[in-house]
Amino acid sequence: MLVRFSDSLEVAFFVQWEQHLPGLQMRLMCVRPHELPEHFRRSHVLQSASFYESFSEIAVDTDSKADIFSQHVTILPCGYTNVYPICMEDTFANEGDIENMDLFQNQTSPAPFDQGLTQVRDFLLAKPDLLGIVGRAIRRSFDEVIDGPRTGRFCIEQLEKTEKTYIGTKVEIILRSELSLERGQILDNMIFGHEVDTKFTVGSNWMIPREALGQLCLLVTGNDHSGRCAMGILRMVPEVLTIGANQDGKKSVSKSGKSQITWLVDGPMPRNFMLDLPDVARTVIMTAPSGRQAIWALFRNATGRLIPRAVIEQVAQQKDAAKRARESKQVLAAEGIQVLCATYMEDRAEFVRHGFTQFNDDDWLSMPTR
Repeated sequence: MLVRFSDSLEVAFFVQWEQHLPGLQMRLMCVRPHELPEHFRRSHVLQSASFYESFSEIAVDTDSKADIFSQHVTILPCGYTNVYPICMEDTFANEGDIENMDLFQNQTSPAPFDQGLTQVRDFLLAKPDLLGIVGRAIRRSFDEVIDGPRTGRFCIEQLEKTEKTYIGTKVEIILRSELSLERGQILDNMIFGHEVDTKFTVGSNWMIPREALGQLCLLVTGNDHSGRCAMGILRMVPEVLTIGANQDGKKSVSKSGKSQITWLVDGPMPRNFMLDLPDVARTVIMTAPSGRQAIWALFRNATGRLIPRAVIEQVAQQKDAAKRARESKQVLAAEGIQVLCATYMEDRAEFVRHGFTQFNDDDWLSMPTR
C-alpha cells in the first residue's frame, strides 16, 4: 500500500498497522509536524514524527490492514482524501466512515472545474467533421512514415525503431495544420490562449514529458489493425500520472488518469488498404517482378475495392505509376476485368453504377465483367 500526501495537505494521516503475526501491532505515523497545532505535536503519538517530516509518500506492505484514526473526512479537489485528526484521544472511525475513506487517489471524486480544458474542448468540438480530420491526419502520418512508394512497406511493424518514434511528431505536425492551430511557445499548440501538447500512441499508453506537467495534452491514438482512432484531452496533474518515470523523466498516464480523459472523438479512421488485403493476395502483389506486373496483380486481386492513388504508387514503386495503371486497362480488359479511374467523368459513372458513390477524384477501381 502507498500512503501519499497531496501538495495541499494540511493535516496528518493516522494509520494503525495490523501485521499478520498474531498480537503484533504497530502505529505508523505519516505526518508533517510543522503543519499541526502545537499541542498536537506534543502528543505521545508523535514521538517519531520528525522522522517522516520530509516524506511525501511512504510505501508499506500491501497485505497489511490499515484503519484510520479519524471521523473527519473531506475530499480534496486534487482527487485525494483528506483525513483530519480529531485532536482528542485517538478514536476509530466507524465502519460507514471507513468505507468512504481512501488513502489512495480517489477515483470517484469529481474533477475540479477546469476552465482551460473546457475552452479547448469547446473550440475543438466546434470544428466540422473533427473525427474525419483526426482520422485522415493519422492515416497520412502513417503513410508518410511507412513511405510505401519508395520502400514497398505497408505497415508500421515494418518500420525501424527510430522511424516509429517519428510517427508521433508527424501526427502533431499534420494535426496542427489540419486543425488550423497556432504553434505554442512551449508546447506543440496554442489553443484559445492555452499551451496544449499533442501526444500520440498506437496503443493506450502516452508518455508525458516534464515540460507538459500541469499543462493540457491532446491524447491521440490510432490503430491500423482495428481501423479506429480517438482523441481526448487531459490536464497532466500529478494525480493522473504514474509515480515512476523513464530515463528521460517522462511519466505515463495512469489507469486512473485514463478514466478522467475528456474524449472528443472516437471512431473509424481511413483503412490501411494493403494491410486489409488477404495475405495471399498481398504477397502476390508485393512479390511481382516489376512495377507493371505489380499493378496488374493489384487490379486482379483487389477487385471491388476502392484503391487510393497512394496504393498505386506504393505498388508500382516508380514515378510513372499512374501511366502504368492506365496501360493496364487494355491488358486486363482481355481478362474480363474492368479498370476504372475517378479522374475521368465516364469512369465516374461506372463507379456509381457499381454502387460506389463516395470516392476521391484519384481513386481507382477494378471490377470483374464476367
